[in-house]
Amino acid sequence: MKVQGLSELVNSLQRVQGKGALGRDSQGRGGSSHRERGSHSSQDGESDASDRESFQRLLELRQKIDSEIERFAADELAQQRGLHARCEGEGPGLKVLLEDGGGNVIRRMTGEEFLQIRQRATAQMTLNRGKLLDRKL
Repeated sequence: MKVQGLSELVNSLQRVQGKGALGRDSQGRGGSSHRERGSHSSQDGESDASDRESFQRLLELRQKIDSEIERFAADELAQQRGLHARCEGEGPGLKVLLEDGGGNVIRRMTGEEFLQIRQRATAQMTLNRGKLLDRKL
């Protein structure tokens, strides 16, 4: 798990300031009225809350992806075939790379796609476990 990447994301969110927070127009001039500043501050409060929620969702998604990558690395079939997965990027642009033993990229997908594929694969594995015994040979 890359702690450095998460701290960079936190720092970048803290550095971003809206136009209303600075009290300047698009030309860099100060001088908005007191009434306009009040409306911007309430909008900033709402946007800060939504930013926190989206950041929290991103953190939860990243934790799910990291735990699923660890489970994939521990998977016996993946180890036999020399497959491993790794994350590339941060935030909404996060990609998961599936690589073979030689480091060649087999597939590049979003984090959500990776989670869906892993959920289907684990569900299919649990369904197929008893079927070998049920077959007539």
